[in-house]
Order: sequence, then structure tokens, then C-alpha cells
Amino acid sequence: MEVLLKQILAEIQGLKADVQELKADVRELQTDVKELKTDVQVLKANVQVLQADVQGLQTVTHQLQDGQAELNLRLTNVEGQIGENSAYIKAVLHRSEELDAKFDGLLNTTATQESLAVLASKRDIAELDAKINVKFELLNARIFNNETDIKLLKAVE
Repeated sequence: MEVLLKQILAEIQGLKADVQELKADVRELQTDVKELKTDVQVLKANVQVLQADVQGLQTVTHQLQDGQAELNLRLTNVEGQIGENSAYIKAVLHRSEELDAKFDGLLNTTATQESLAVLASKRDIAELDAKINVKFELLNARIFNNETDIKLLKAVE
């Protein structure tokens, strides 16, 4: 029986050693669990920071999308205005070409100041007519006097 008791005692001591090992392992596991809990808490904090960052990015993304939609609307308006402006410019250019052609025609058909200066005015013509009439009357008077003198000379002969 003593042998049996010794065997039981050896078994108990072996079990004690195993229990001691298990306790040490449990302590290690508890330490590991505490470290894991700490790591999990750090990860949760990081996840919360990331979630806040994601929400911030989503807000910025929505703002950018709204800004892009506004820019697209403004771009559409600008494109329409550019089309209208182009049509106006084409019309103005066409009208300018028409006016240039009319102006060239007027230059060709209208008397210039130089050509008008050469032409006599009605007053100038009237003055010349009066001078010619005076000279014509003088000449008529001379001819009459000459004819009278000729008749007198013929009568004297």
C-alpha cells in the first residue's frame, strides 16, 4: 500500500506540477488576454478615428459632387452664351462686310472734296455768266460802233 500511496503521491505531485504549469499558462493567457484587450481597445479607437475620417471624406465628396453639379450647370449656361455670342459675332462681321462694300461703292460713286473743288458752283456760274454778258454787250456796242463808222466812211467816199 505504501507503494500505492507513493504512486498516488507521485501522481499528486505530478498533478501539482501540472496544475502549477497550468496556472502559469493561465497567467500567461490572462496577460495575453489583457494585451489583446488593450490591442482591441486601440483598434476600436483607430476604427473610430477611421470612421470619423471616412465621414469627413464623405462630406467632402458630397461637397465636391455638389460643386461639380453646379459647375456643370454653369458650363452648360456658358456654352449656350458662347453659341449666342458666336452668332452675334458672325452677324456683326457679316454686317461689317456689307457696310465695307457699301462704303467702297460710295467712294466710287460719290464725288470727293477734290473733285467738288474743281466743279463750279451755281454762284460761280452766275458770276461768269454776268461777266460774259457784260463783255458780250461791250462787243455788241463795239460792233455797232464799227458798223456805224463803216457806213459813215462808205457814205463819205
